[in-house]
Amino acid sequence: MSIMNADNLRSAAIGALVCLILGGIAWFFFSHFETSWEPAPSTSDAAAKNPVLGAERLLQRHGYRVQVDRTLSLALFQPLPEGTLILAEGGDSMLAMQSQALLSWVERGNTLIVSPGWRPPLFDFSGKGKGATATPPKPVKDKAAEEAKDAITAHFGVSLASPTARGTVCRNALPPGHTDDERRKAAHNPKLNYVDCVATLTLPGLAHSLRIDTSRARLVSTAEAAREAKENDPDDDDDDDTVKPDQTDKTDKTDKADKGNGDASANIAANAPANDEQAQPAAPAPVLADDQGNAVRVYTHGHGRVVILAQRYFDNYDLATYDHAELLLGLAALNVQGKNVTLIQRVDIASWFSILWHGAPYAICTLAVFLLLWAWSAMRGFGPQLPDPDDRRRALLEHVDASGRWLWKSAKGKEIMLAAMRRVALRTLSRRIPELRKLAPERQVERIATDGKMSRADLDRALLDAPGRLPIEFTRQIQTLQELRAYYER
Repeated sequence: MSIMNADNLRSAAIGALVCLILGGIAWFFFSHFETSWEPAPSTSDAAAKNPVLGAERLLQRHGYRVQVDRTLSLALFQPLPEGTLILAEGGDSMLAMQSQALLSWVERGNTLIVSPGWRPPLFDFSGKGKGATATPPKPVKDKAAEEAKDAITAHFGVSLASPTARGTVCRNALPPGHTDDERRKAAHNPKLNYVDCVATLTLPGLAHSLRIDTSRARLVSTAEAAREAKENDPDDDDDDDTVKPDQTDKTDKTDKADKGNGDASANIAANAPANDEQAQPAAPAPVLADDQGNAVRVYTHGHGRVVILAQRYFDNYDLATYDHAELLLGLAALNVQGKNVTLIQRVDIASWFSILWHGAPYAICTLAVFLLLWAWSAMRGFGPQLPDPDDRRRALLEHVDASGRWLWKSAKGKEIMLAAMRRVALRTLSRRIPELRKLAPERQVERIATDGKMSRADLDRALLDAPGRLPIEFTRQIQTLQELRAYYER
């Protein structure tokens, strides 16, 4: 019994070990080789073709009539609808005639939403001061083209600047999975200051504030952008530790303006430089802006308004972050005159053929039809050569038959043949019966019918009626005239 119990225990142990090994193999297989579903970010074809597809669908759901144009040039070829126009991409650098057309459209009570593009800073090339550059900038290749360009934001003295000062990093701009400590170790300067680059804005009609991202750029005045560009110039690193008295005064003024919860217009005015070698014209104050004026500024222009944004908040990627979608609806609601919204995907200069087509489409279509007809008529002269005509002599009846066929097919051929046959018959009658000239046409027909014992109706058709339309009718007229001639020539 003891031997049997030992064998049973050994078999049970071996079976349990085999089951354990098979279970481990099955677990490894199903955990590493089993098909699993994981979310993968992707872009639809419609979103790839239309960078503002999300904004279009959102506005349509809220009752707006949305029109999407690929380029600004194509949109300006026809009158713009009254309402709101949003320049989605490409900045605001355009031709002067385009900017004047948009500003004139805004003056009628419409709303224009733009985002300034990055422009070269205004450096001092006079050679004075530490930050000056000894060599002037490279000349522009096409000066006339550069002079013809214009920026809408330049009319309001607004430009773009870095989101933070030197040594400061926006925490919300870090890629996912990066911590502050990891970024400090990877950076050249371990003493980095991390801040949240988020602006707050309260729109009319909203009881809560909107959070707006400013991690890629912020709005500043043109003069301030030039000053910050000089301060961030790498050639001025040696002078970073030296603070001049006038710079201290400017810094104190800026700090005092940034403290407290004053309106954005006061902060924007306080951040402007006090002294500048290049005097800048006074920029208008915005009627509405975020807490620091870094993300959104609204200016009045005529009866309308111009909204300047620091970033492209309304594309397919940024619309879903923060409160950008609600910002879009709030800015569209500023225009109470109409529910039309025009989205411009790209700011460009139209090609010459686009301008020509939209300027004179009917003339181009007429010219195209004329060219097609000319080409078709010219093509009829080409093709295989015809054989040489047969120069053998033909019988007289062949010529008569050919002449008759040609006269029959021509427009007045039947009239010519019938008139000729009547002249021959009338000459015979005037020679045989001269007294017929004194009778009326009806009496003449009656006299001929009596003398020749012929049908009165056939004589009327042969002598007085028009040529018959049917071949049998025309043949009967010719036959009657021949019989009449033959009767009197016997």
